[in-house]
Amino acid sequence: MSYLAGTQQQVPITVSQPPNIYLNVTPQSPWQLNQTITLAVSLQGTPPADTADFYMVIQSGGGSLTIKLGSVNLQQTSPAPTYQATLQVTLVSPMSYSPAPGVTQQIQLYGPVTFYATVGGVQSNQVSGVILIPTRFTNILVSPSTIYPNQTVTVTGQLQQLSTAVYNQWVAVVNQTISYTLTSSSGTTITSGSATTDINGNFTVRFTAPSTPGSYTLRLVFAGSSTAYLAPAGLEIGFGETSAPAKLSTAELAIIVGGLAALGGLAAYEASKRKK
Repeated sequence: MSYLAGTQQQVPITVSQPPNIYLNVTPQSPWQLNQTITLAVSLQGTPPADTADFYMVIQSGGGSLTIKLGSVNLQQTSPAPTYQATLQVTLVSPMSYSPAPGVTQQIQLYGPVTFYATVGGVQSNQVSGVILIPTRFTNILVSPSTIYPNQTVTVTGQLQQLSTAVYNQWVAVVNQTISYTLTSSSGTTITSGSATTDINGNFTVRFTAPSTPGSYTLRLVFAGSSTAYLAPAGLEIGFGETSAPAKLSTAELAIIVGGLAALGGLAAYEASKRKK
């Protein structure tokens, strides 16, 4: 039998309103491999901790992997009480991370990702987007070097993508469609078509030269792939008019590979030096 008297004690519990933590990522998605992005956290009110922790969630194989990108001390700014922390991250593949102390692993970085931050266990909003793999045209050859009206012109080249398994290495892109358009100096389309890259990423474009000598531009376009997360690429080859009326072109080709079209239209540049 117990002779202990019953006791009652009330413990007060206060539930505080969590601070508003906002994460902003610039530039906006889509992002590109080898691109540096800025993750900025702003916090209104008293922070529950002195640092902000930044995370990235990678969607891989039907699952997800959360990687801690780093921690940054919060800095008070005006108007008070406002706190901010900024972390810059370069999107490099393969990406090294530590799943446990003293352990380093690598993971291929591309495709859907989500960024968020925490301050003292309070989580910010999530910023989701996609990381695209850069592509480029290379090894461009035009035959023949002197082109006459109504002659068959052959353009060969290779489509490459930045490797996701080996840092800063370019590899062939297979079984992808390349479109081409030949236009006059006034912008009139002369001919157009498409070609497919082979197992080595090589492609061949053939067309009939115009019947009238003049300046023409051949535009090669890879539209990208949403399923393979490949970014678009473009290239323009200019055929300059010569003084010989019978010749269509003896242009000296100086190929400049076009950039990605993630944010502002296809980056393709004129790549010829005209001979007068």
